[in-house]
Amino acid sequence: MNKHLVPYLGGVELGRLDTPMVRDWRAKLLGNGVSESMAAKAYRLLRAVLMTAVKEDEILSRNPCRIPGADQEKSAKRPVLTLAQVFKLAEMCRPGTAP
Repeated sequence: MNKHLVPYLGGVELGRLDTPMVRDWRAKLLGNGVSESMAAKAYRLLRAVLMTAVKEDEILSRNPCRIPGADQEKSAKRPVLTLAQVFKLAEMCRPGTAP
């Protein structure tokens, strides 16, 4: 929150926050090198806070977080060792075994 929300949106009055501001905030995050994964986490946090302002506090009539897919993380697939590779690695870790 302090790293990705407050510096960009902390000075905005809650009632003035709108969807174009949210889009601009997200674009600035990504433009400043924040990963898509971290931007998605920050977006989800903002959306949750604003949902409270809508449903419980009734400060906003609707949530301005309306960017399709902005809440989704698309992590790269990580390679997985085969069983044979696991056994070879385990063998290499045994003391006195040369690669």
